[in-house]
Amino acid sequence: MMNLTLRDIVFVLFRYRLGLILFSLFLCISLFVYLAGAKRVYESRAEILGRCGQEQLGSTSLSSASRNSFFSRREQELQNEIRILTSNDSFIAVAAIMGGPQASHRDLLQIREYLARNLTAKPVKNSDMISVAFSFPDPQVAQKVLLTLLDQYQTHHGKVYFDDNEQRLLQFSLNKARK
Repeated sequence: MMNLTLRDIVFVLFRYRLGLILFSLFLCISLFVYLAGAKRVYESRAEILGRCGQEQLGSTSLSSASRNSFFSRREQELQNEIRILTSNDSFIAVAAIMGGPQASHRDLLQIREYLARNLTAKPVKNSDMISVAFSFPDPQVAQKVLLTLLDQYQTHHGKVYFDDNEQRLLQFSLNKARK
């Protein structure tokens, strides 16, 4: 059995002090380079309740023509809700906000492409919820863009569906997502 004392540890540290100093210096320089070059990106997230149709067929599966697999009716309806959330009308409304009133058509197209790259919308597993996230260097802009998308989503459903109970449920879900 070997007994280590504080004197032995100090001796080893002094014996390899040049290597320890170089390694510490390398770590500090690497950390500084990373922090100086890293871009700050903030992400605004929300989970909203997707409006799945009342004609849900439970475990009924539909075959996909483009692939050899099956997906449920609920999954298909959630994908439709994601398409509504990321529709061209929603992107145009957000691009008008981000580009300002003097934005040219080319600027709006570039903003729309940026939105398509940095917006993620996917269904939450085993639920009727949709998780939406948008990344942007300015946290206020990221939040404003996400809120605009949620308002566009609500406006779409307000135009299409007229059931008061569903509108209240959708409004409750959107208010919860805003928090």
